[in-house]
Amino acid sequence: MKTNTISKQTDSWTFDLDFLWIELTNKCNLKCIHCYADSSPFNELETKIDYSYWKKIINDAYKLGCRKIQFIGGEPTIYPYLNNLIEDVNNMGFEYIEVYTNGTIISDDHLKTFVKNNVKLAFSVYGHTENIHEQITKSKNSYKKTMNNISKAINANLKVRVSIIEMESNKPYIDQTIDFIKSNFNVNEVGVDKVREVGRGHKNSIDEYEELCGACWQGRLVINSDGDIYPCVFSRFKKLGNIEEGLECILNKSELKDFRKKVRNIDELRRKNLLETTSSDCKPIEDCMPYCGPNCTPSHCRPDWACSPNSFCKPF
Repeated sequence: MKTNTISKQTDSWTFDLDFLWIELTNKCNLKCIHCYADSSPFNELETKIDYSYWKKIINDAYKLGCRKIQFIGGEPTIYPYLNNLIEDVNNMGFEYIEVYTNGTIISDDHLKTFVKNNVKLAFSVYGHTENIHEQITKSKNSYKKTMNNISKAINANLKVRVSIIEMESNKPYIDQTIDFIKSNFNVNEVGVDKVREVGRGHKNSIDEYEELCGACWQGRLVINSDGDIYPCVFSRFKKLGNIEEGLECILNKSELKDFRKKVRNIDELRRKNLLETTSSDCKPIEDCMPYCGPNCTPSHCRPDWACSPNSFCKPF
């Protein structure tokens, strides 16, 4: 049961907290050319938020009704207290725990913790060959390490999904990469999305709101390792404040309400246009997991996917 102490209103979706991204570190062992967070091996491992503070933040989020959490970075498996936080989160009662990883440095201790605490894993993969993948990661042997750890996770009976970001260097090979992942690892949940023009993915002068997937009005927040809070991982242009103000204060801010209302209106218009222009046998489906409901749009519509929705109708 949610224990959000904020007064109940008919527009509760403007201040709900259902899903939380925890950006544990902005350090990453890879140098991916499109990184929205501008992470790199040269960034600091820990900045303003230490383990005890993260634990308090997450506990506060639970008290406000949050039940779903994803650990991200940078690369979250670099963070030395990831296993501790996963144990804490599971003990608190979170219903959904996921780690989004490049999959290159998952240890046996990580795997044991993931299994024990029913953690789900999301892996970044950019191509079905070493050359394609490492053109993007800019890191030698990253392909082999990622594939090896996907295998380990599957063998440990962990719930695994794979995310592919489509860009110029891998665009001709997207279908081959999807088939490779599905056939070699028996992973059915393989999603594709475009590069969001944020961080190192930024190329042109754009409308920032058009770069959002449209689901970030649905009770989501991201907290980075400096304690800064944003409505979602791609909305760095809309800083809401810092964790020092308290989560409840952030949720009550007019800036968050206005943001969510604007994104919801954009989302509804997109879906309306989609329904008017998409053939009757290829419509959005409502079971795109986890928890995003009907506002997902087909991306790569193929017969064997039964018109699979865009994978970025997911919290990562």
